[in-house]
Amino acid sequence: MCMSTIINGETYLTANEAMAKLQVSRPKLDGLVRDGSLKRYRQGIRKVNYYKLSDLDLLLEVREDRADEK
Repeated sequence: MCMSTIINGETYLTANEAMAKLQVSRPKLDGLVRDGSLKRYRQGIRKVNYYKLSDLDLLLEVREDRADEK
């Protein structure tokens, strides 16, 4: 069950919700943050990590694979 949080009009998901949406493990989610593909957020002094729903949706978009271009 998704218990998304709305902060300043944006929808955020917890790490567990983000992993479920992206269908990835915790190490993979952390790797996406490390390599800059995804941003992690916190609200105030709470120790809960949040991920913006719109950022997750961008990762899931179907787009052209440009791996051959270098």
